[in-house]
Amino acid sequence: MEFRIEDRTIIIRTDSVYERDIDSFLLHYVPSSRIRHLLFQDKAVRMDGTALRRGDPLSGDELQIDIYPEDNTGSSGGPVQKIYEDPFIVCVNKPRGILVHTDGSEEKTLSDVVTGCYAGTHIVPYPIHRLDRDTRGLVLFSKTPIFQPLYDSMISEKKIRRTYHAYVKGCFEEGRAIRVDKPIGRDRHVSGRYIVSPTGKPAATVFRGISFDKKKDISLIECTLETGRTHQIRVHLKSLGYGIVNDPLYGSPSDDFIGMGLIAKRIDYMDPFTGKPVIIELDH
Repeated sequence: MEFRIEDRTIIIRTDSVYERDIDSFLLHYVPSSRIRHLLFQDKAVRMDGTALRRGDPLSGDELQIDIYPEDNTGSSGGPVQKIYEDPFIVCVNKPRGILVHTDGSEEKTLSDVVTGCYAGTHIVPYPIHRLDRDTRGLVLFSKTPIFQPLYDSMISEKKIRRTYHAYVKGCFEEGRAIRVDKPIGRDRHVSGRYIVSPTGKPAATVFRGISFDKKKDISLIECTLETGRTHQIRVHLKSLGYGIVNDPLYGSPSDDFIGMGLIAKRIDYMDPFTGKPVIIELDH
């Protein structure tokens, strides 16, 4: 797809897209029926400046869609490290000790900070996935509510791959690979804790040993999510007998590591607009 961004609008060359009518195009790129309805209702979908109706063909030169309908009236939220950005996505490095979005308290969240970075613009970011409070690393935010459902569907359909690094107590041999497919549910006896449970939700994680420090008795493991359950990596590793270092719920303390030893290290996917691979990775 060939496109450019002008103010609130994406302008797409119609000869660069496969779909030949507006309904097919929107069904592919805007999987939310509610948002598609609002786009037509607000006359936010136009062909060469003329508002389109359902069923209209893409017969002109340029398709225009208003994809930034909101105004960001927030205040500056503080510094944040952006790792990757394009017109639709921003990926930031979340520090430990902060929630991605609110739990109902007045605590400042990562969403508050990222939203503050775009104060005074038409961009109001929203997280596409979460990390636990004590996990650091990569978090994706959608910069437009119009295409956010597309990225949500990519997460649920496993088209966005998320890879973590975990530091655990004990020897997990280099090169060892194992897929854990065990359902996860709440621990009824400990608030905020999850366990492997036959009545839980399906969860699958792939683990691969990277290295083992014999002196510290700490292994580095690559963890790839196939699902996105709360505490999934932590619970699955615990079920194998490997607690993440300094994990207050499932692991054990270690003076050889600062903070909990779980890092969202890499995100990769095919860009749904350009068709090119996107690889986002922390270098530390």
